[in-house]
Amino acid sequence: MLSRALPHRNKGLAFTHNERDRFGLRGLLPAQTRPLEFQLSRALETVRKETSDTRKNLYLQELHSRNETLYHRLLVRHTCLLEIADAAGV
Repeated sequence: MLSRALPHRNKGLAFTHNERDRFGLRGLLPAQTRPLEFQLSRALETVRKETSDTRKNLYLQELHSRNETLYHRLLVRHTCLLEIADAAGV
């Protein structure tokens, strides 16, 4: 699956239907699409809900391993998370 093989190219649900066809992803992702901005707000909400830096760090590591596009966009937009991510050595 793309998220495991090429996490730096993964956009998760942000792949359009045309991109899914072009890259052979149809059936490998949920049917619905979600803009990257939607995924970004959900990821930020998840990080903010975590009560400790350790849990935030674990979430960011997992995000990095499955969707680098979203991970980097999150860190660029919310630089306050860089310190937490840096502690992970990601």
